[in-house]
Amino acid sequence: MAYVLLKARKKIYHGTSMLFRKYGKSVSDHPFIYFIVGLLIAVLAFVGLQFAKTDESLDTIWMEKNDRYIEEMNTYNKHFGALPRLGVTAFSMKDGSNVVTHEALRSIQSVLKHLYAFEDPNALNMTKIIGGKEYTLYSDDFCERPMIPDIFKPYDPTDEYSYVRKGAYQSYGYVELLKCMSEDSSIIKTLPDGWGIDKAPCMRTTILDCFKEGEVDYPKNMKLLQEVVQNSAVPLLSSSSYVLKCLDKIEKQYLHGMTMLKVENAAYRAAEERFFLQEWTWKIFLSFGYHWRPSIDDFKTAEELVEHVQLSLEAKEASNYTIETCLQKAIMNKITQNYDDIPRCCPLWAGSTDVGNEVFVGKPILNETTGRWSGLRSTRVPVVAQPSQAPFWIKEKRKKYRLRLCVDTTA
Repeated sequence: MAYVLLKARKKIYHGTSMLFRKYGKSVSDHPFIYFIVGLLIAVLAFVGLQFAKTDESLDTIWMEKNDRYIEEMNTYNKHFGALPRLGVTAFSMKDGSNVVTHEALRSIQSVLKHLYAFEDPNALNMTKIIGGKEYTLYSDDFCERPMIPDIFKPYDPTDEYSYVRKGAYQSYGYVELLKCMSEDSSIIKTLPDGWGIDKAPCMRTTILDCFKEGEVDYPKNMKLLQEVVQNSAVPLLSSSSYVLKCLDKIEKQYLHGMTMLKVENAAYRAAEERFFLQEWTWKIFLSFGYHWRPSIDDFKTAEELVEHVQLSLEAKEASNYTIETCLQKAIMNKITQNYDDIPRCCPLWAGSTDVGNEVFVGKPILNETTGRWSGLRSTRVPVVAQPSQAPFWIKEKRKKYRLRLCVDTTA
């Protein structure tokens, strides 16, 4: 067998050697012909490159041609023009004047509530016939929500260990913490057993986030949380020793529940959930909502409204700026009943500070003397999950309000 393979290898080697020898002799005998042929191939390749199509889409490169995903993507592109479902709605006054006024901000609030407030009886519910088929648009069609982790979700209050089965440790822990704290302070309100965050508000950023009126689409359970937090912030922050006693009690409850359901490393897991509740959950819950932000009506003039928006955006750029800074100032103002020192910040509904003037600020109207803003000619609202063509809800709403609504679908 080895002899046969060796003999075959020699024949292949000899054959390829003779082939290259003949090719080299032919090139040396007719160099001009090979030069012309090579040049012609290069020219044809260059011409062909002008019509070449490149495909940089990971969807088509890594997916099979008959994959279900490709079919659904093509259907989506057909109806939405292959554009991301993101539009930017610009609000401006018809005469081009300042849009940061009490009347204009209230009108913006009404429009956004109609669009996003799915639990409101006046929420968007419109029907349109397209291509012979009837389609109905609801508020959720214009809303993209972040997912809620299991640790914050509701649990079954009739099942003693439901929070362990569902993994809702933080919602259970927070309910128990408020119960325990209410024994020491009658000010603290409690949440109902089984409470949890089942739905988050829409992901949107508007100029109303600078004010209490930004609460246009808070779901029921988050409104409940906001009401409780509003009364509990001061006692929770000022009764640290009692908070620790309550946390010790909750850790024992965690351990008991995990032990009964035979959770692995129950002691470690219980301590971990207690640490998370102590260092993060109850503090971040304090920053949720709009209860501690100034109301539009707290400002007497449009100039004060404009100043608040500009100062809030400037404060964000400071190196020591945190959401806790604004929250602590709001809480201290509540304790001292000092309502003149307004916290300057425009965070998102969840307390995130990632909001800048590039998000909702249109063209500022500058004061020639001071260089400060004297108003805004427009304000933008990024609308997630909006079709690429101007939605028909705009035609309906702009008839009702004295604002001019403009949709920019190039975003």
